[in-house]
Amino acid sequence: MTALKLAPQALRAVAIDLDGTLIDTLGDFHAALAAMLHDLALPAVLRETVAGFIGKGTEHLLRSVLAHVAPQAGLSASGQAAAYTAGWDRYMHHYGLLNGEHAQVYAGVVDGLAASFVHVAGGDTYPHKKPHPQPLLETARALGAEPAAMLMVGDSVNDAQAARAAGCPVVLVPYGYSHGIAVDTLDTDGIVPNLAALAQALRGQP
Repeated sequence: MTALKLAPQALRAVAIDLDGTLIDTLGDFHAALAAMLHDLALPAVLRETVAGFIGKGTEHLLRSVLAHVAPQAGLSASGQAAAYTAGWDRYMHHYGLLNGEHAQVYAGVVDGLAASFVHVAGGDTYPHKKPHPQPLLETARALGAEPAAMLMVGDSVNDAQAARAAGCPVVLVPYGYSHGIAVDTLDTDGIVPNLAALAQALRGQP
């Protein structure tokens, strides 16, 4: 773990990236994509390949996966476009089955999570996605904090760039979906091995 280059006492809020940082969602993405590709009679894709495409929104994810399988499937540019149009609804259907009507949580978990988060925003909440600063600026506003007083915690270059553009301090974890870029090479205020270690550091514990 690197020493944090920030003053914890100056922080008023913390924003945490979901996919890869807070929760390992790779399995859900891969399963939904596998089902979509099967529906379209296209070749399968490895989990490790999918991991490299996560973090820039659903459109980027689907287009990247289709571009990856295009050579093996013999898809032209127009064929990829057609597969994207057909694949969007199939992907959303399968992802919804995985995380919606077929997903049940144990009693009290929703209420318990609600007590831990003041504001929740997704990739389609605002017109712009990370690395644009808008998601972080709007989140800081929703939390009643100045951007400089809101710590961004993430796992990728998108998180680091969004934080810097918004004027937020940023700390990254070394796991998650970093698009093949080592997080210790990015402009951050520190790297922590996990969120528990970050909590300790913010409390001033060794």
